[in-house]
Amino acid sequence: MKPYVNPCKTFKVGSRDFKSKFDKTCPYNLTRQKKVISGKAVIKAKKGWKIKRIELNEGFSSGKIVKIKNGKNVVLNPAAFDNVGGSFRAIFKNKKSTEEIWLDLWYNNSKEKGGNQRYDF
Repeated sequence: MKPYVNPCKTFKVGSRDFKSKFDKTCPYNLTRQKKVISGKAVIKAKKGWKIKRIELNEGFSSGKIVKIKNGKNVVLNPAAFDNVGGSFRAIFKNKKSTEEIWLDLWYNNSKEKGGNQRYDF
């Protein structure tokens, strides 16, 4: 198994850049989030990577996944969902190895601890 690499150069929603949240692992949980985070989604890939797709998962109870164009407005509203929340995701593909990395920014208003999550596949 290859070591994890953060494939993004920028992962912004509005003025907030979440790029550093993905330095350790690909999912990051924004739990206990009270405020709505909104603004233009600007995602850039590091050299050797390309962005395959950007999506907004509007919550697991609805199951609705919306494709987002880079540079368009996005709203991450934890109050709009149950405690499971939703996610803002960018899928990156390595140009040489065709490896894919899915960066997931999970958001909800639950009381559990947030931060980096590690999943061994």
